[in-house]
Amino acid sequence: MCVGMGSFSDPCEAQGLAHFLEHMLFMGSSEFPDENEYDSYLSKHGGSSNAYTETEYTCYHFEVNREFLKGALKRFAPFFISPLVKAEAMEREVLAVDSEFNQALQSDSCRLLQLQCHTSPPGHPFNRFFWGNKKSLADAIEKGVNLREEILQLYRENYYGGIMKLVIIGGESLDILEDWVLELFSNVREGKKSLGDNQNNLPIWTPGKLYRLEAVKDVHVLELTWSLPCLHKEYLKKAEDYLAHLLGHEGRGSLLYFLKAKGWASSLSAGVGDEGMRRSSVAYVFVMSVHLTDSGLDKFQEVIGVVYQYLKLLRQTAPQEWIFKELQDIGNMDFRFAEEQPQDDYAAELAENMLFYPDEHIIYGEYAFEEWDDKLIEHILSFFSPEYMRIDILSKSFDKYSQVVQSEPWFGSRYIDEDIPESLFQLWRNPPEIDPALHLPLKNEYIPSDFSIRGADKSEVLENVEYPKCIVDQPLLKIWYKHDRTFKVPRANTYFLITVKEGYTSTRNFVLTELFVNLLKDELNEILYQAGVAKLETALTIVGDKLELKLYGFNDKLSTLLCKILAVSRSFIPSSDRFKVIKEDMERAFKNANMKPLNHSAYLRLQLLRENFWDVDDRLACLRSLSLSDLTAFIPGLLSQLHIEGLCHGNLSEEEAIHISDIFRSTFLCNHYQQTKDIESAFCLCQLVRAL
Repeated sequence: MCVGMGSFSDPCEAQGLAHFLEHMLFMGSSEFPDENEYDSYLSKHGGSSNAYTETEYTCYHFEVNREFLKGALKRFAPFFISPLVKAEAMEREVLAVDSEFNQALQSDSCRLLQLQCHTSPPGHPFNRFFWGNKKSLADAIEKGVNLREEILQLYRENYYGGIMKLVIIGGESLDILEDWVLELFSNVREGKKSLGDNQNNLPIWTPGKLYRLEAVKDVHVLELTWSLPCLHKEYLKKAEDYLAHLLGHEGRGSLLYFLKAKGWASSLSAGVGDEGMRRSSVAYVFVMSVHLTDSGLDKFQEVIGVVYQYLKLLRQTAPQEWIFKELQDIGNMDFRFAEEQPQDDYAAELAENMLFYPDEHIIYGEYAFEEWDDKLIEHILSFFSPEYMRIDILSKSFDKYSQVVQSEPWFGSRYIDEDIPESLFQLWRNPPEIDPALHLPLKNEYIPSDFSIRGADKSEVLENVEYPKCIVDQPLLKIWYKHDRTFKVPRANTYFLITVKEGYTSTRNFVLTELFVNLLKDELNEILYQAGVAKLETALTIVGDKLELKLYGFNDKLSTLLCKILAVSRSFIPSSDRFKVIKEDMERAFKNANMKPLNHSAYLRLQLLRENFWDVDDRLACLRSLSLSDLTAFIPGLLSQLHIEGLCHGNLSEEEAIHISDIFRSTFLCNHYQQTKDIESAFCLCQLVRAL
């Protein structure tokens, strides 16, 4: 059940009230007064429940074993008809709300989001503390607010049928499910049928400001945000996604490619997020998040200057319909072959969609790139100017600045605000030139066009085997194969376990192996990014004492991608500038490895289970002592005794799987095979001499 009311409806004197209301609805109803009845019923019958409060909607969802669905609905429906909101349960639920807040307390992204709320103008819908905690709710009581009465009033004003959207996924027929809904939910109050727009003409942030926020983790993040008009009704045009595709691209000519070449950034993301703070009737908020290197932090003004050079390039170059067509093809392909997801997540997603899309596009709306509108793109581009931009820098390097330090009241985050000189604004508004290295992306060669199912044609008979079979078994290469006859989708999964020499025998060797893998992934990034956009994913990781290469997704261009990956890998030589950046990234990752309790517990578990385990602090100390010459001396030995074992599964014929093995053989193993043949020839010659 998705209700069209969220944290934007919080009264100023009781912040977090919408979230608190969400919690209180679980605490019993007139039909089932026991506050544990609902959760107890679900847990007894293989189920679970959850809920979340966004800025403009609140969603409740559960799952349960099929035969107990109606019983669960009987306990669920009264949430929206006759909740008790027991006074005696309120104190406990305040603690539950506070517990959720405490889980977010050390999250840098949450701290930054709350700083943005805190520094928005008073009276603006964003100027809230959406989480709520013990202090915000207790403060309301101290001010004379009757929390229970406020909750009931919020409920009465917003929980009615016109803005409630219900989705039920069950094993029974549609007629039976419909009868259950009419029986159990017919007493939900009626009300107006549409959501009220939360239009507000106030700017979201004060222009001309830079905010520096002290980070919990050892990171340097530059976050640029631009406020755009609400684009809910333009969902068929996806102008914001078109711009996100270009500004967040990672291929040659892109912002990230340029910033990485300068040694200023290690990653970049861009777009309008799905969460309510980013996508609401108040505004769409376009976020560009750039992970900076140490030198990039010092050069952040130049980084922003490059961003505005690229924006100027987009304004000077007319919007390209072929790029929109690529996104359209990917969206349609993604929708046509959408994979099943957990049913409670899918029900919640559809309930949200019912609030925002017309009936015919409830399922398809988020995939739809239906209407090309270059004028809308140009209009949206006009908002990417310094006047609509906010700058945040999240960094551990905070104490070196001499400005007055302030404290955000809810998270206690330390921050500094600075005025941006008008001269910088002028430079960003109209950069004098565009660096020739910046240009639009090339066409994506990995978008599939062949979606045929192997074996579907009667002339193509594929052997039906229950288990994978070995189709290549050679001294240095072993390939297993199994054709998919169950799911019948144009996807394949290929896994290759690559044995390397002495990559895990000591802390030093392991860290050098990590360096090699991370530098190789950095070198491959342009290729892997383009393939990932086309839904052909790659993962290269260290698994124990081996390397694991996985390629999975649409099978049409899988061999093409593998050829590119292996060709680059074969000739790869790390460069000094990228070595410095990747080493810095690894140092930061090692420092941040155990910042969260969940990560630390997993780390300790592996420490107990693995026969050999290299401590992260030892790896950090070792990494600091390594040089590029150490790595270049190590790589030939690491790759001197390769053995590859792989599995090809999915929409592939046996011939295609053998072709994949041939790619490995011709790219990596030909020298090894030649050496093996030379040894065999020498052995035969010795035998012949002995016989004579």
